Amino acid sequence: MACELKTGEVWSLKNMLRIMWKFTSRDSVKVFFDYWSQIVERSGLPPIIRVKELLERHRNNIQNYFKP
Repeated sequence: MACELKTGEVWSLKNMLRIMWKFTSRDSVKVFFDYWSQIVERSGLPPIIRVKELLERHRNNIQNYFKP
């Protein structure tokens, strides 16, 4: 049962991140990513924390995708 809850939480965080790609400004993405990162850290789930760390390493390039 605990495994199902963790899977559900990771799925929810993944879907939350998908929302980011609908933003149109760099500033919105920055604020959202900071918020999402905090939630991921509090989750304490290693798989999604590794994804967050990967995205943080590429944060500048991701933000360049969006308009200034």
